Amino acid sequence: MSEALKMRDEMLEQGCVLDVVTYNTILNGLCKDRMLTNANALFDEMVERGVFPDFYTFTTLIHGHCKDGNMNRALSLFETMTQRNIKPDIVTYNTLIDGFCKVGVMEKANELWNDMVYRKMFPNHISYGILINGYCNLGFVSESFRLWDEMIEKGIKPTLVTCNTIIKGYCRSGDASKADEFLGKMVSKGVIPDSITYNTLINGFVREENMDKAFFLIDKMEKEGLLPDLITYNIILNGFCRQVRMQEAELVLRKMIERGVNPDRSTYTALINGHVSQDNLKEAFRFHDEMLRRGFVPDDNF
Repeated sequence: MSEALKMRDEMLEQGCVLDVVTYNTILNGLCKDRMLTNANALFDEMVERGVFPDFYTFTTLIHGHCKDGNMNRALSLFETMTQRNIKPDIVTYNTLIDGFCKVGVMEKANELWNDMVYRKMFPNHISYGILINGYCNLGFVSESFRLWDEMIEKGIKPTLVTCNTIIKGYCRSGDASKADEFLGKMVSKGVIPDSITYNTLINGFVREENMDKAFFLIDKMEKEGLLPDLITYNIILNGFCRQVRMQEAELVLRKMIERGVNPDRSTYTALINGHVSQDNLKEAFRFHDEMLRRGFVPDDNF
């Protein structure tokens, strides 16, 4: 039993009358602990005891069920909330829209978006970021970019997270060039790229086997004061290994070690697989042994 339920039982044993604030506190604890069945039972209990749920009751439960992926229950609570003339706020809408985006039901996410606007609650940068992420995850990058244009037109400054989401979307769809174009647009709007931005772009070009562009971006990020990290090096090294350019891959390995970036399990796995694909088992086992010396557990399927 959670601490929240223990507190409820102790209060009842002492003859205390639980009010809406107490119930909300316990519900919050249950939702945080992902004990949604208990939370639902407690909600029913408070209604049976004549304690009227308020705005915080509903928003707490809606957030808990959205986080748990139970969108039917979240939507049912939202409908009950509005039927009781309890006005949801933009956080409530953002929570529900995010929940539907995460389960890939964009039609319902858009329906809630339109309902929010109808109620004169206008989307903020968080709302746009949620919907953009939802479309990008489903591969609808053009729709994400349309939303980005819309938020710019409305004077809403995009966040770095939102911009990185669009870049990731373009790269995932195999269009690193458009992602690179978008980099220029985000910078023109005052959004400064970070290591995640560059690593995503570099990975996009590596997947397209455009190593020259990948190295150009590494030079660019260094000029902007961002040092390549383990992720950057692993992306490049893995790209060379996939192309069976093992000498270049090992040059990358030496470079990263010289710069104080220690290889990890992924680094060695890429090198081992690259050498195995060339039937160079001697080198594969050399890196396998080095991997063990550094304390990493290898994948011995090769």
